[in-house]
Amino acid sequence: MGIPKRTKKLFVILILLIVLVAVLFFRFSSKIKEDQWKKAEDTAKQKTIEYVEDKYGFKADVTNIIIYHDGTVFDDQKHTTPTGTARLELEHDGKIFNVQINYEKNIGYDDYQFDDIKQALEERLNSEIPGGEAESIKVSSKGVENDPYLVELDGMVSKEAYYDGNDLSKVINNTDITMTALYTDTEFHECPLFEEIKANKDNSLFLISFKTDDIKEECDKNISIHSFEDYTAYAPYINDRWVVTDSKSEHLEPYYLRDCGDFLLYGKDLDEDAEVNVIEKDSQTMVDTFIDEMKKSYEKAGYSSPDTDYRPISKGYSFEIPTGKHGTLFAFYPKKDLKVDEDHFIMAIGSDELLMTHECGDYIVTDLWIENEFCMVETPSKFKTEQDASENSDA
Repeated sequence: MGIPKRTKKLFVILILLIVLVAVLFFRFSSKIKEDQWKKAEDTAKQKTIEYVEDKYGFKADVTNIIIYHDGTVFDDQKHTTPTGTARLELEHDGKIFNVQINYEKNIGYDDYQFDDIKQALEERLNSEIPGGEAESIKVSSKGVENDPYLVELDGMVSKEAYYDGNDLSKVINNTDITMTALYTDTEFHECPLFEEIKANKDNSLFLISFKTDDIKEECDKNISIHSFEDYTAYAPYINDRWVVTDSKSEHLEPYYLRDCGDFLLYGKDLDEDAEVNVIEKDSQTMVDTFIDEMKKSYEKAGYSSPDTDYRPISKGYSFEIPTGKHGTLFAFYPKKDLKVDEDHFIMAIGSDELLMTHECGDYIVTDLWIENEFCMVETPSKFKTEQDASENSDA
């Protein structure tokens, strides 16, 4: 027995009604979402213009806006919801700057004065300890939201950190400042700026003095991460250091470099009284063992082992160090004592790993764990080029 025609018609009408409702609902939802985003943009622009006018006394033009949302960088507006924060690019009198605004709470941050603040900090430091070059200055107020899909902006400060052109106290007290300055042949001393910097426990100031301008310039060119610890690679050429951090101002002790015969050795956790015995080892055996272990590791993982060409160019060394000492050692090996073939470069081999090296003045420096051993090796530039290409491909 077939389905009655009346029932079929009702079924078709029901299907059409469902489709119609779905279409209307989709259009209605899209319109709501579109209105939501339009309102967010309009509100963010208006709040930003008001924020700038209130802080600086001028009206800037908005040239670009990015609304933060709860999706990923690949999601479109139809599938995301604004979070209440936006980043805007503005222009005033030929100057481009950025504002981050929480348009729901009416809280803003901007980098309009960043260049002026950096210059003022450097000038203030040099008025009390002359001769420094600010290698790095970072300034940011608490509360700045860094969207993971956008480039992080430096110099974003609140209204409370307004700089009037004379007094830096509002900036120092209402931002997190991290400043590194490089000097030549300077002895540091306590000064009023240090006292102001340490009043805010989140501020940090690092001063490093090098023995010569040439070494200072080499270090500044070669060190890219620029944390205070990175400069340890130039320990033989550093004659003074000062650090202000965690509400403390401290004149650091000189690096204590041990003369180990073939090389100099520095360990942050090793004081002058710590007994360190250097034990010579056969470097060729170390290299052979390292290559064998590397091949086994590759084969175990199902890969063919890479072509390797390491030639030892120093003796092997291990250390006997007092129990309880830990951390990193820096070995400074004179370049003149390392005979390297043309178009080869220098690395170091540790107990079970390759150790990176850096050229620092007259030394090749490598860092290793206290429990480690090492020898200096050379390897062809061709191998280095292949390694670089592989690393860039992986990245």
